[in-house]
Amino acid sequence: MTLHPVGFQVTGELPDGRTVTLTQAAAGSGSAGALRISQHLPLKYELLDVVPVTLTLSGPDGADVVASAVRPLVLVTKDVTQFPTRGDLSSLEAPVAFAAADASTTVVARLVTFPVQSGGV
Repeated sequence: MTLHPVGFQVTGELPDGRTVTLTQAAAGSGSAGALRISQHLPLKYELLDVVPVTLTLSGPDGADVVASAVRPLVLVTKDVTQFPTRGDLSSLEAPVAFAAADASTTVVARLVTFPVQSGGV
């Protein structure tokens, strides 16, 4: 089953008071996730959420830094027994590199871990 994200946003506060926001870059970007069978008996699925994202770092001075993911963020949820999920834990398939808006090849940030519990928590 192919899945298309229709909305994604996560905001967090850093210890120094700055705010980091990950937002879905474009709903019609062509990226698609999937729900596929990973085990037949008992039946289990693997859920892939593929989301093109931008990262916004907001400072206390009001100046925002915006960077785009070089490749989409991919969250993997293993051993799913029902869909939609109910509190299952997802993790990054691979680190996500973010490039500066004015220099698409210059990596300015990297997301290396992003455990997410979603769906009916």
